[in-house]
Amino acid sequence: MLNRLNSDLSHKLCRRLLGLQAMVYLLLALLTTFASAAPSDIGFLAYGDLRGHIEPCGCDPSTDLGGIRRLATVVARERAIYPELLLFDLGNALPLPAEPALKTKFILDAQARLRPNAILFNELEFFRRAEVATWVDEHKNQMLPFVLSNAVTSDIAGRYAKEKLTGRGWVAMGYVQPAISTSVFEGLNKELLDRWRKVLSSHSGDHRILLFAGSDPELRQVIDCGLFTTIISSNTAKLEAIPGADDRRQEARLKRMLTPVVQMVPLAGQGLLRGGRLQIAEAPSLAALLAKPKHDPKIATIPDWLREGKQITWLDPSIAAESTAVDDIYAQYSEAARDEFRKSAANRQTQLKNSAFAGAESCGACHPDAYKIYLATKHAHALKTLQDKNKHEDPACIGCHVLGANEPGGYVSAESSPQFANVQCESCHGARRSHINNPQRERGVKKPDRAICTGCHNKQHSPKFDYEVYWSRIQHK
Repeated sequence: MLNRLNSDLSHKLCRRLLGLQAMVYLLLALLTTFASAAPSDIGFLAYGDLRGHIEPCGCDPSTDLGGIRRLATVVARERAIYPELLLFDLGNALPLPAEPALKTKFILDAQARLRPNAILFNELEFFRRAEVATWVDEHKNQMLPFVLSNAVTSDIAGRYAKEKLTGRGWVAMGYVQPAISTSVFEGLNKELLDRWRKVLSSHSGDHRILLFAGSDPELRQVIDCGLFTTIISSNTAKLEAIPGADDRRQEARLKRMLTPVVQMVPLAGQGLLRGGRLQIAEAPSLAALLAKPKHDPKIATIPDWLREGKQITWLDPSIAAESTAVDDIYAQYSEAARDEFRKSAANRQTQLKNSAFAGAESCGACHPDAYKIYLATKHAHALKTLQDKNKHEDPACIGCHVLGANEPGGYVSAESSPQFANVQCESCHGARRSHINNPQRERGVKKPDRAICTGCHNKQHSPKFDYEVYWSRIQHK
């Protein structure tokens, strides 16, 4: 009885001590709101390479990463506890050159709302420089702090980006490899480094930060010159790379250089790179603060978010907020995407009259067994998954959920072409209206292969896709 009483008292005392310890850490975190960071106490967050990804597709939980709303949530959360943090954007935020320009305006709007201290004027900003110029001209009261320190032409350096950006205790510069345009970007040579040395001569006591998008030999050359105290790299994946969960599964791949450590930001804005003071401490989420800690009376520890440093904050579904600073921008983009879809649907309406597609129901008339198997697959209900998320009028999503959305005579809308809703027989076998009209003469059929499947079942939409396994689920004759 006495032992049990002693044990209960010990447990209560331990819980009180843990509670006091947590309160002390929270108090210290709140005190940083009123403290000014010295140059030696710098902390930063860095992101970049959105490459047009305003939101994750959400097709698979493991790749449900990124998005401007989650990004805004974390930035606001961190600034509330550590208002002196520096925020760096490594650029390449805008859509790829081959993609529509629809997202450009909204991404630039979001960047201005997030208020980064510096944005690297990277490759995709260069490709869409005319659209950037239009945005800047229309938003005189908003600032996009582009930085580019190896520009050749005065047009780029003077109108869009500055050679350096400064603040209390820090200076930031930017480098982009000249491979994309040698007439615009100067290569990393002795003359350039000497120029940088003069620019930085008045910042010997400051943190000297370089936002970098170049090759490994160039990176080593920059490191060896000793001009910068911190180098942050953009993601080295090819521009057309499809973001999966590779970076999150292997965070070590984000260490671009090991001696000294140079890290690059996760691809597609899937996470925030933490540096300096912010690598040691991470602001807790509201859920973490309110959650009841798992208590083990034998091990008196403080919560992980108070005890351990963190190099990456991943923007997964756990990063949730009822409202963010970019909600209105996201809503405007969603409405613009719907308008674009409806406009396209109106233009495509007349193409239905001479469509080369027949529709799965027509196939089922002569191939009832195959049609029955098809109806039992997820392909037959692919559009509903978008309708459930209210994404059935999003041009970025619809192509993999219906028949022929990007081809003349294919799916137009749920109202005008319901016969082409969902992934159908002709999605894999090709348009077969000619076969329906003359089955004896038009007998050849396109055989689906791995390439057709991976057009939609890529590492973002289906990271666990295995051709043999998936084919067995829909196999038919």
